[in-house]
Amino acid sequence: MTGQPMSQSLAETIIEGVRLSSGVGERYWDAEVDRGLEAQMRESGKGLYIFGAIGSGKTHIASALTVAACKRGEKARLEAATQLLRNIRDTFGGGTESEKDLIWMYANYDLLAIDDLGKEKATEFALATVFDIIDARYSNNRPTIITTQYTDDELLIRWGDDSTGEAILSRLHEVCLPIRLTGKDRRSL
Repeated sequence: MTGQPMSQSLAETIIEGVRLSSGVGERYWDAEVDRGLEAQMRESGKGLYIFGAIGSGKTHIASALTVAACKRGEKARLEAATQLLRNIRDTFGGGTESEKDLIWMYANYDLLAIDDLGKEKATEFALATVFDIIDARYSNNRPTIITTQYTDDELLIRWGDDSTGEAILSRLHEVCLPIRLTGKDRRSL
């Protein structure tokens, strides 16, 4: 039935589906997107590398941009670095999806936001997996949003000054616009 308005329950079902598939938590679903920042990303074809202190608004920005992409019909996902790695590690016990399937999935979102990079335990598996995802997105010109509370030097120390860490950061710096957030923890105000 073309031209018929969508029923309220169908619209709510679609919106709920987008919410679940985006990975954005309920707290951030109504986050206001900075239209200038969104336009800058879209025009440049680059992602964002958002760094700053705890509570400075990094996740808020990443969430708002992820939701905006979903609302435009793009396949977008926000995932904490620790959860991303846990999801992939959970495939090791068998099941329907393999490690390769999940890495491919993360590599092929139209927009992927990885929240709290550096919070993951620095293992060979973690670094190799993050590298595989970032490298695939880099090679295929897919925008990525990274949030982290750590400077590059702090990340390299956390990662053990591994050359894989340097390669991750090199790729991110080439394809992401840097955004430094300052100020007090907004959660404790």
